[in-house]
Amino acid sequence: MYKVSNLKKSYGKKADLVLKDISFDINEGEILGILGINGAGKTTLIKILLRALEPSGGKIEFLGNDLSKIPLSTYYKDVSAVLEGERNAYWYLTGFQNIQYFGRLKKLRDSVISEEADTLLKAFDLYDAKDQTAGKYSRGMLQKLSIIVAMLGDPKVLFLDEPTLGLDLLTKKAVMNNLKRLAEEKKNTIVLTSHELDVIDAVTDRVLVLENGGIAYVGKTSDFKQMYSENKYKLTVRGTVARGDILSDDCAVEERGATTDIILSNISNQDIDRLLMHILEKGYEIIAFSKDSNRLEDVMEAFIQRGSNRDA
Repeated sequence: MYKVSNLKKSYGKKADLVLKDISFDINEGEILGILGINGAGKTTLIKILLRALEPSGGKIEFLGNDLSKIPLSTYYKDVSAVLEGERNAYWYLTGFQNIQYFGRLKKLRDSVISEEADTLLKAFDLYDAKDQTAGKYSRGMLQKLSIIVAMLGDPKVLFLDEPTLGLDLLTKKAVMNNLKRLAEEKKNTIVLTSHELDVIDAVTDRVLVLENGGIAYVGKTSDFKQMYSENKYKLTVRGTVARGDILSDDCAVEERGATTDIILSNISNQDIDRLLMHILEKGYEIIAFSKDSNRLEDVMEAFIQRGSNRDA
């Protein structure tokens, strides 16, 4: 769907490049997560793909055509976005009036707007507030309204910058489910950034990780987690465990009332066997033992720490 080649961006002739000669593809029907610390260039990249910013060099193709030569009116029929920090609704209009206004801007028929509004307002638990002015909405309600507006007309590509910011747990799950449905059932392409890495972990097919203006990784989310995750195991035993009975110095001990969790890092299979036998010989009751799941949050922390150690 997108082919990005040697893309560059700076905000002044003497300024350092925010994006440094990056190249990647975005596939039809996939959910791509863009990750990186603050200032890595995530929002800049999305704004360039949206043609809200001009690149300083390189080329972007959309559906095989030079993006810079596609009329904006044509491009924005296929593309929609919710940008963090931008006002995505008019506060003096009601929720439904906002949907109606932006739907008409997209040249949708009123009957289509009403049908989609009804479905989306219910899906995002905003139906009962549809006749309230948006200025009275909470931050989470405004975020939901912005996402609804972006989804109108079933765009081919949806760009979301921090889409779950300010949402409660149930609404966040509803957003994630809707995004996965759009990609799986309707083959919509979704590009998103988020500091809430559980969202990235739950919905993305691939991640693109920006570091110092370049691409540090692009590929499957599962492969990224495997590449930068630590070899961790969790052993849960009943009662309190004496530190001297663990045999391994490379571990963390977390007491949880009636049980104790022992988190083991960088341990071999042979050492695991020795530890389990030793714990049983000491008379402890093992409640559970498993390989600790690799949360994307932990993986990103390890990835960032890797960069810090390399630069030190």
